Amino acid sequence: MAGVKTILAMQYHEYLLQKKQLTRQVLSATNPATDPLLQTQFTLVSAGLHNYLPDIPFGEHQTIFKHIHLYRQLSELEQHCASLVGEMQYPGLGDAHFNLLRKGCILCTYHTGSYRAINLFLLHHRIPFTLVVAGRVLQEKGEQLKAAFRQQKPEGYSEENFTLIDAEAPGAAIRLLRQLKAGRVLVMYIDGNTGSGAPTAGNENACIVPFLGQRLFARSGIAYLAYTAGVPVVPVISYRETYSRICLRFHQPVTAGHGTGREGFVAATTQYLYQLLAGVVQSYPAQWEAWLYLHNMVNIVQVKEPEPLYMPAPLPGNGMLRFNCAEFGIFKADEDYLLFRKSGYLSYPINLELYNLLSHAARTPVERKETNRQLLDLLYVNRVLVCT
Repeated sequence: MAGVKTILAMQYHEYLLQKKQLTRQVLSATNPATDPLLQTQFTLVSAGLHNYLPDIPFGEHQTIFKHIHLYRQLSELEQHCASLVGEMQYPGLGDAHFNLLRKGCILCTYHTGSYRAINLFLLHHRIPFTLVVAGRVLQEKGEQLKAAFRQQKPEGYSEENFTLIDAEAPGAAIRLLRQLKAGRVLVMYIDGNTGSGAPTAGNENACIVPFLGQRLFARSGIAYLAYTAGVPVVPVISYRETYSRICLRFHQPVTAGHGTGREGFVAATTQYLYQLLAGVVQSYPAQWEAWLYLHNMVNIVQVKEPEPLYMPAPLPGNGMLRFNCAEFGIFKADEDYLLFRKSGYLSYPINLELYNLLSHAARTPVERKETNRQLLDLLYVNRVLVCT
C-alpha cells in the first residue's frame, strides 16, 4: 500500500509541475490581437458575456477568454492524474448518491471547472459507466479518452466497464436505454448542445429554457431518456473554488413522480438543470467552456438597445475616433465581410472598404476629418465608432 501511495504522490507532484507550465504557456499565448481565429472566437465569447452577464465590463472579457482556454486545457491534463480524486472536495455527496450510481442512473454534468474529473471519481469507486459524447468529440478525442481510462483504471477493473457512445449515431437512443436497463451509469453533458439552435427548436428533444436573464435553445434528451427508462437524473457540477481547489458538487436526484406527465417532467427538469448551471456560471464565468460555442444556442429576448447619439460639432476631446470593440466586432467569412453587433448577435454585410476602415480604427484611432467624413459621422451616431 505504501508503494501505491508513493506512486500517486509522484503523479500529483508531476501534475502540479505540468499545471504550472501549462498555465504560463496558455495565458501568454492566447492573444486575440495576433491571431485572426482567436479574434473571431473572442468576439463571440464577448458577445455571450455582453448578453448573458452584462454587469461584467468589457475590460474583463479578455482575461475571462484567456482563462476559458486555460481551464479547458487543465481539464484535459487532469484526466490523467488519478491522485486528484483524493485532493478534490465533494459537497453534497452522500450514501444515497452511491446507491443510485451502483443501481444505474443518468449522471448529468456540465463543461465547467475540471469537468473530466467525474471520470476519475467513477473509476476510483469502480463504478461501470458509459460516456455519451457527440460524434465530433468521439472522432477527435475518443482515443485520448480511452487511453486516459486505461492509464487510470484500478487493478482488476475490466475495460468493459468503460464505454463510449456517439449521441448522434443512428440507434443511439436504443443503445442508451439498454445501458440504463442493464444498470449502467450514463455520463451526459447537457450543455454541449451539438446541433441545437433555432433550426432544431421544433424537434422533440429541444426546448427553450431561461438562462441568466435571457434564454437558450437546449436539448432535453436527458430528461426524455430518464422518463422513458424510469431512472433518476443525478446532477453533478464541477468548479474550481480556488485555482488549486477542485470541487464536484452532487445535487439531489430528480425522478419523475406518480402522475407526472412526460412533457411536464421534461420541461421542468431541463429548466432545473440549467438553473443549477446558471448559479456556477455567475460565480465562476471563466470556468464555463461553452462560452466558446454559446452562439449556436442563444435565444435573445431582451436586447440591450444603445442610447441614441447626436453628432456634435466639433467632436468632444481631440476629434479622434476608435472602433467600439465593447459593442461591435468585424468578421471576414470567405469573401464576405460582416459588422457584428453583440447585443442580439446581429450581423450586417459591409464592403471591403468599410471592413478595412474599421480594422484600422480597431488598432489606431482615426480623425473625423479623414477619409469619408459623412461615413465617419454615420458610424459615430450608430456607436460603431466612439471618441477616444
